[in-house]
Amino acid sequence: EQMLDDLPCILDCEHDEDECACDCGCVSGPSPVKKKKSLSAHLDRILDWLEALPLNAQLGFLQDYEYRMRMTIFNQLEELHTVSDPTPVTLADLPESLVRRFVSPQGEWLMQIFPKKEIWDDEPLEEFVTQLRTIDPEVTGTPLQNYEASQQIQTSYLHSSIYALLCITCVLLIDFCDSRRIWLILSLPFLLTSMLYAYADTVGHEYHLSAWVLVMESFVCFFAILLDRRGMTHTILAMLPPVVGMFMLFGGMSLLSINFNPANMIVLPLILGIGVDVGVHIVHDYLHQQGPYKTSGSTMNAIFLTSMTTMMGFGSMIIAAHRGLSSLGMVLTLGVACCLFVGMIPLPAFLTLLGRGRTLLTEDQEDAVEPSSHRSEQTEPVAAGANTSTFSSARHIS
Repeated sequence: EQMLDDLPCILDCEHDEDECACDCGCVSGPSPVKKKKSLSAHLDRILDWLEALPLNAQLGFLQDYEYRMRMTIFNQLEELHTVSDPTPVTLADLPESLVRRFVSPQGEWLMQIFPKKEIWDDEPLEEFVTQLRTIDPEVTGTPLQNYEASQQIQTSYLHSSIYALLCITCVLLIDFCDSRRIWLILSLPFLLTSMLYAYADTVGHEYHLSAWVLVMESFVCFFAILLDRRGMTHTILAMLPPVVGMFMLFGGMSLLSINFNPANMIVLPLILGIGVDVGVHIVHDYLHQQGPYKTSGSTMNAIFLTSMTTMMGFGSMIIAAHRGLSSLGMVLTLGVACCLFVGMIPLPAFLTLLGRGRTLLTEDQEDAVEPSSHRSEQTEPVAAGANTSTFSSARHIS
């Protein structure tokens, strides 16, 4: 019996007599090798003895062994039943901090659903959120919070671009339009938009602020065309670098496989502001000259230098380890490069075509011409020579 009890330990033990630390008695008794040989001899004798018995005696011996094994298991289960508590575990038995995570105060259990696809990308995230909301429109969780936050960020940047476009348009109209008409061009759209807003509020229609900004911008452009077409033309020409450059930016991002994200979308209003600066300086250079337009070397060099320094400054973020900062640097550098291209090539070409009909005016002819809103068009006579451009530039700056 002792040999049978020690059988598992003896078969697994590979230690010598002095090294064994198990409970098989190797240290105090014979070595494991001797025990294995002794056990093998005992088993052989038992099997020989069992084989020598009649069949009925063999069956009785095995049945008796099976009965004793069952009784042993039964006694163990009975002991477990005696010490066990049949009362089931309830929520009151669990810590309150754990219960609050999975059970609501109304008694509703938390159900966690895990996505099959990688939801760090926009398309799988949108698909996952859409599928969840078909089951429960009020479902919540980290993926839905990330989805709503990204959508809110994109909408905010888009609205910021619309507001920036309206402000830039108004400032350019103030610069290029006749000072006697500019107050009508800006005040009438504001009054009409206010009246439409009051009417919509009366009938119960609600529109987002960006929609009213677009309506007001449309009215501003309409009255500018109606009251001062020349000033509106100059405004449109000054807006060519940021607007056309923005479309070129979108095409370049598609070719380079650059996607918008919450980090790089912030540069869209910045590109509008940087690009319009290029257009304003070139249009001012056009208005400062008489006769056919010819690009000024000092103006073009200044625009090229300022744009290149901006591209180098923001382009240094391309090598950043953070992917958001790297994409921000790439988008802004590409956007400024597109605005610079439009301002250096297409815009001067349009101004050259527009200025073909202009002729040099004398002082008497300038007095007979209708006063222009832009003071640089009423150019005073400047002495010819090497200092002509210097005097003209100083007068333009003042």
